[in-house]
Amino acid sequence: MRRLTILCLLLPAFAWADETGWLTGASVTGGTNWTSTGNMYSTNDAWASYANAGTDVIAVHNFSAGVPADAASIDTIFIRFEGNGASPVAPRRRFDVGPTKNATSAAGETSTITVNLTTDDSQDFTGATTVLFNTTWTAAEVNATTFGVILNKNGSKSDQVNVDYVSIRVAYTPASAGVTTQVIIIQ
Repeated sequence: MRRLTILCLLLPAFAWADETGWLTGASVTGGTNWTSTGNMYSTNDAWASYANAGTDVIAVHNFSAGVPADAASIDTIFIRFEGNGASPVAPRRRFDVGPTKNATSAAGETSTITVNLTTDDSQDFTGATTVLFNTTWTAAEVNATTFGVILNKNGSKSDQVNVDYVSIRVAYTPASAGVTTQVIIIQ
């Protein structure tokens, strides 16, 4: 006599973290003392430049994040800044960098990036696992055209800085898929 055993398991569906990949902005707001601000959209050695000693806030935004509207959470925001200086001498220029929800001011905290202004491009990153810049985020906020990166000069140096590229990456947890049923038939 053969025996047939059927085993049913109810397993929770796991939602693994996902991310957008590095995104490019499509709009710039502010930056009245910057030149060629449209050059911040791609890493192509065409730069937006700033050579003023005063403060001048600029926002690169409209990143089209594409995070699903039902995402369970926004987990991390990474910002990448690529640029250089106008001379081979290495003065240091500081920028407060952070994400923005409204394309005019930073949302939460900013990180300070110190740019070593030689004529060679360098990349600086801010953001790490579970970094949200001390604020909360929703899928609607990171998908909005006003979501982006704020650059605010920090310090009194007027050495020229050239920004080649500003990009952003968003890590998120997709919505849970609920419970799945697994049926195993053993003969």
